[in-house]
Formats: sequence, C-alpha cells, structure tokens
Amino acid sequence: MSQGAVLERQRQGVQGVAAQGRYLEVQVATARPEQLILMCFDGLLGFLRRAEEALGGGRRPEAHEAMVRAQAIVAELRASLRTDAGEVAAHLDRIYEFLQNHLVEANIRKDRQRVGEARLVTEALRDAWADLCRQVGAVACAR
Repeated sequence: MSQGAVLERQRQGVQGVAAQGRYLEVQVATARPEQLILMCFDGLLGFLRRAEEALGGGRRPEAHEAMVRAQAIVAELRASLRTDAGEVAAHLDRIYEFLQNHLVEANIRKDRQRVGEARLVTEALRDAWADLCRQVGAVACAR
C-alpha cells in the first residue's frame, strides 16, 4: 500500500471517530433526563466489560483506564441524585456507594471477580431503569 493510501485511510478513520463524537454529542444534548441516566448505565456497562476483558487478558493499564472511567460514571450518577427524592434516592445512593467502593477495590487489587460483581449490579439497575422508563411512557428511552 502506498504512503498516500495509508494517509487517506488514517484521515478517514479520524473523520469517522469525529463523526461518532458529534453524533454522541447531539444524542446527549437532545436526550430527556431519563434517557441520560440510561446512557450512563450503558456506558458504565461498556467500561465494566472492557475492564473484565482486559483483566482476563492481563492488560492491566487498559483495565485501570476502564475502571477509572467506570468510577467517573458512578460518581456522576451519584451526583445526579436528588437527595430530596425520598427513600428510593437514598437506596440508590447506597448502591452507587457500593459500586464506587467495589470498583476502587477491584482496581487496587486488579480483581476481575469484583468487576464482574459490579457489572451484575449495574445490569440489574439498567434493566430496572429501562422498565421504569417504559412504565412511565418514555418508550424511546428503553430502546
């Protein structure tokens, strides 16, 4: 392959990544609040899966990065809670605290099992949130 062809492929790849980034920006900017929470859960699950796979393959730096990003999403979910929303918010806060602590511990120990446990809890939360969205008529957020 010629140098010009290689450069063209790289340029196309960069443009593709930029387009994906713009698409995500538009999605976030136009999403309803319940959709944003669902998007956070989806992102969290993606990083947890990435961390599990990286730990399974012995790629510690990649696992570390994925767990740090997962922790940031959990922190954002926790920060978005309305503390005046009653008992449900208090329960969610405790679950998010558990996830945060579990992920910190998993990252320190490079413990794939702890990441898997955090993923299972997150999957249950995500599924429950999607069900809630459907029940309140926000069908688009559960897709």
